[in-house]
Amino acid sequence: MSDQPPAPSFQDYPKLLSNETGIPGVICLFRDADGTVSFAGHGVNNSEANEMLSIGIFINLDQHYRNVEAGMAGPEAQRRNEEIKQLNGGE
Repeated sequence: MSDQPPAPSFQDYPKLLSNETGIPGVICLFRDADGTVSFAGHGVNNSEANEMLSIGIFINLDQHYRNVEAGMAGPEAQRRNEEIKQLNGGE
């Protein structure tokens, strides 16, 4: 038997992060090795969590598109970007 407390479950992490940082609303997404995605939140209701996730998607896509334009994305993204440019008249 170990004297250490059990490791927190994924549901505990948003509250732990909130307490540690003082940030009142925290949402976390977790992906297991088998690809299963789990969600946990603290200090937010479903509507607020959905808003935060929507903003997160926007930020992620914006960063992705900036990386593609800067030539920092992988070859598939670069190829697709060139195809899109050609479809839009070569801009």
